Amino acid sequence: MSSIFISIASYRDPDIINTVKSCYDNAIDKNNLFFSIVSQGETEEHPNLSFIPHNQLSLVKHHWSESKGVCWARAIANKNINRDYFLQIDSHSRFIEGWDKIIISNYEKAKSFWGSRLILTNYPDMFIINWETNPPSDEFKGYEELKSIKVTWDNEDIMPKSHNEWPNVIDKINGDEHGFFAAGSVFCSSFLMKEIPYDENIYFIGEEASMAIRAYTRGIRLVSPTVKYMFTNYDRENSKRQLHWQNNISWSELNQSSYKRLEKIMKGDKTMGIFGIDSESLYHQYKKFLSLKFKN
Repeated sequence: MSSIFISIASYRDPDIINTVKSCYDNAIDKNNLFFSIVSQGETEEHPNLSFIPHNQLSLVKHHWSESKGVCWARAIANKNINRDYFLQIDSHSRFIEGWDKIIISNYEKAKSFWGSRLILTNYPDMFIINWETNPPSDEFKGYEELKSIKVTWDNEDIMPKSHNEWPNVIDKINGDEHGFFAAGSVFCSSFLMKEIPYDENIYFIGEEASMAIRAYTRGIRLVSPTVKYMFTNYDRENSKRQLHWQNNISWSELNQSSYKRLEKIMKGDKTMGIFGIDSESLYHQYKKFLSLKFKN
């Protein structure tokens, strides 16, 4: 049976336990899931995941003051990928019943069209947590249409980003190639993520742009799934989770250092090895594919 490595980086997020429970409870093949979780928080903020069998869980705990940002945490979570498939999600996610069979089937079908070097990634439909109820309740807000990603780069932007209005998927059978990396919903064969491991020196902004260009220049297609299998809570303002830059007084230094590293990546620096671009021709093709001129 096919197994799935599930990567989650959680920063002081009280919803992490509900995320893992939703993922585990709604899977058909529960025995074939492996959770790799990095929890950053106070001692009492680390989740009790005793409902997950011991051999299906790696829970690494760090005090929140040790954290160096999301990519640092994801790099730890992804250190020992050892299953057939790889799934990366945010610590505030929900899943539909039978999600594991649904996304594996969708992925294998998409591979027959796009080839084996394929990552399915998009921004899932949203859900909102009502913290006023006891226990807190979820309100799901799905779109009628499947959504893809549109990449933009406005004059005020530092780097390419996802447009805030997601376009509908055109090819509802094979998915649309969009060339971007939505870090909260990533599904692929595990060997692909080993080719583009997370760079712990990227802080937060630029995580998705850097992962996208590194993947594309290695011949990895970034395509929207054609099924809805999970939801994400995008609401930072009303959530109970804290944010790294609210707690860490050195976040600005981490961010500026990250920008300098990102500048090298976006300019096509080939001296960074596995953390930079690979094919120079694919780098130029990527710019044409996005119809964007990378600024100086």
